Amino acid sequence: MNNSEERYYGTSPIIRDTDGDSIPDGIESKVVGPLALVGLGVTPLHKDILLEIDWIASNEQKSVSPIAVSQ
Repeated sequence: MNNSEERYYGTSPIIRDTDGDSIPDGIESKVVGPLALVGLGVTPLHKDILLEIDWIASNEQKSVSPIAVSQ
């Protein structure tokens, strides 16, 4: 990001990742790449956590036994 963009977003022009969440400010504040993180509410001013949850739909009923949970 250039200095005027850093001023606009309120981020540090010296630190590449102002909030320290390992996502660079430029990616958090703009629509770049295949996924627009800004559309998910990501911001360079606070730490963000992104989770991907995958599952398989099934009609088969299963239960979790207490033994499996305690191991």
